[in-house]
Amino acid sequence: EVSPADKEAGTGEMWEEEEVFLSDEILNAGDTMQVMYYQDANTLCHGLDITLHKAGVYDSPEEAGLGSVELVEEAEVYDRDGNPQLLNTAGIRLLSCDLTIQNIDDAQGSEQHISSIMLAYADPSTKKVTIVSCGPAYFSASSSRPGAGDYYHYQLPQGESKDMTVAWPVPEEYEEENLYLCVTYDSREPEERQYFRLAH
Repeated sequence: EVSPADKEAGTGEMWEEEEVFLSDEILNAGDTMQVMYYQDANTLCHGLDITLHKAGVYDSPEEAGLGSVELVEEAEVYDRDGNPQLLNTAGIRLLSCDLTIQNIDDAQGSEQHISSIMLAYADPSTKKVTIVSCGPAYFSASSSRPGAGDYYHYQLPQGESKDMTVAWPVPEEYEEENLYLCVTYDSREPEERQYFRLAH
């Protein structure tokens, strides 16, 4: 078995280009994840706090209580080989999460992007983590409207927090018990990264 410590931290590379394995830092509903970034080569800073209040996988937007809201028409997902595909969101299976995000000292200032949080899959035998989606089908705190280029953006000045509902598409090939929420570009070593467990 390959230790995550043997892998590159990859702080300057795309997150999905490195092999990452599920750490022991597993959080549950009610917990708060700290999002870290490098201010410079040696200084790790606390950017955001993300608190997960509730999460559930639903067979349709209606079952998730999102039947009356507008979803993006198509949402990008990745299969188990890492290939991207677009799913039509009508009748799609969704992971819906109620979150609170607080801007502690984020490098991006007040302009945030919800795709920094991703839905991930951890292989139950190898614990290898791969991306499922970082493009939600629904985002209640959006600065814009579904389909617009800035739909995934939201305003959160330093020191303030915001409650939101975010729903990611879940392809049928992924089992609920092996799904996690994490941060796409986490600056920590892979073995120190935090993951929200989503299965009840």
